[in-house]
Amino acid sequence: MPPWLVRNLILPTLDRLIGRPTAAMLRELTLSQHATHDELRVLQTRKLRALLSHAHARCRGYRARIDAAAIEPAVANLESLARLPTLSKDDIRAAMRPWLEAADDTRARRDVRTTAVDHHDSLCDPVVPGGLHRYTTGGSSGEPLIFFVDRRRQAADQAARTWTRRWFGIEPGDRELYLWGAPVELRAHDRLRSLRDRLINHRLISAFDMTPRAMDAALHAMRRFRPVHVFGYPSSLARLAEHAMAQVSWAPSVSGRRSRGATESQNRTVTGFQNRTVTGFQNRTATVRERRNTLPATVPRLARAGGGPGGPAPRAVFTTGEPLLPCDRDTLQAFFGVPVADGYGSREAGFIAHECPAGRMHVNMGHVIVELLDDAGRPVAAEEPGEIVVTHLEAWGMPLIRYRTGDVARWNSRPCPCGLAHAALAGIEGRRGDLIRTPEGNAAHALAAIYPLRECPYVRRFHVVQRADFSLDVFVTGELPEAVRARLERDVARQFRDRLTVRLHVAADLPPAPSGKHVVVRSEVETESRLAFQTEPRP
Repeated sequence: MPPWLVRNLILPTLDRLIGRPTAAMLRELTLSQHATHDELRVLQTRKLRALLSHAHARCRGYRARIDAAAIEPAVANLESLARLPTLSKDDIRAAMRPWLEAADDTRARRDVRTTAVDHHDSLCDPVVPGGLHRYTTGGSSGEPLIFFVDRRRQAADQAARTWTRRWFGIEPGDRELYLWGAPVELRAHDRLRSLRDRLINHRLISAFDMTPRAMDAALHAMRRFRPVHVFGYPSSLARLAEHAMAQVSWAPSVSGRRSRGATESQNRTVTGFQNRTVTGFQNRTATVRERRNTLPATVPRLARAGGGPGGPAPRAVFTTGEPLLPCDRDTLQAFFGVPVADGYGSREAGFIAHECPAGRMHVNMGHVIVELLDDAGRPVAAEEPGEIVVTHLEAWGMPLIRYRTGDVARWNSRPCPCGLAHAALAGIEGRRGDLIRTPEGNAAHALAAIYPLRECPYVRRFHVVQRADFSLDVFVTGELPEAVRARLERDVARQFRDRLTVRLHVAADLPPAPSGKHVVVRSEVETESRLAFQTEPRP
């Protein structure tokens, strides 16, 4: 579709049809990037008062919390927020347990997707405009969570994505290729999503199928589709880039004109940042250019291809869903030759922060309040690590007020060269799982095993171990009926097209790793075998 048609007709029409105020949210965010830090805190205070007033009036569980903290919503401020207790995944599960127990069969779960839910209205507004829509967390913590989102919150996240993309010259309707989780078997709503993607110039490549043949097909699709930007899990994107760079015969085609244009766009003033030139980004671009020029000349890269029928290179690469390791960032920058920007958020907590062109991870202060707390629940000192606690100011259907993410970060208090006054995070420590491999040398993202587990309401926590013989031991906690156990084994095996033996174990508890972290997916396949898979010749 022509990008202007998507931007001016298709996307606004879709938003109007489902009652999602994305355009209004985007206008507000665009104005916020001209605000001072104090002005942003005033905006947060106003939104916090509205959220607390709504939660007190419509959500019985929050009414009890707010009254116990002796907070008057109409005059609350950012400091009074600390009087409220934090909200954990277990708190949400306890509030929703009656519904989860009644919603085991697929039909029941589907029926509540857009209807008022009486059983868990302690945390929800059951009659929020547009209805409540069921979501499940990505499962990277090993503790899946079912929660609900309203149209207002959906619009906020979409507006934040558009806002941050514009920092890099990306507009709605520009062609996007994303490497993401895709089901093995398409359901009706998956087909509708696929149709919507085509209407808005999106193309999905499954991160669950990273076989050499699948990656060859993905690279071919990339050349034909000519994406303006690429989005996905950093580990999967880096693996795809490494696969391409390992094959001297694969020559990605891009026009030299666009490569030069990308460099020029990095050096020019970033639109909307009060016309301040991003000098820090210029310096970082020079460093990337020098690193790229030191790589072997035999390695084909998008930045060095120099033209051909494949079309121009993308303008930017965006990653999210797991930590972006420095080695993966270097691989992606070397291969694509364009800026690589990381985003931080979660399905339940929303769009929290994103890197600007200067490389700073700015908090989306127009939509979220972020606190960094120590083990005692106190704010951490400057430059000290603390748990990320989020209050989403636009989540009114199921408010998340002082939600504990389980991730750790530090404040970056230095002024950003981009001029944006939004607070910035540094040193975010999220969760990252191993790849899962088959005896044939194929690999899949860890989420391939996680998807069926996170959808099961009986599973409280889980841990997946791939043994040296490539079989999978899946450990879960919770009270699972025998029929559910058998179904889970089948569903996990189906994710790998029944090529792996899957054994399900119900445990009383899942102890953390020696590091203290809960590793969700761990592989015992020998390192030598992994290296052999990566260098395996093309069939």
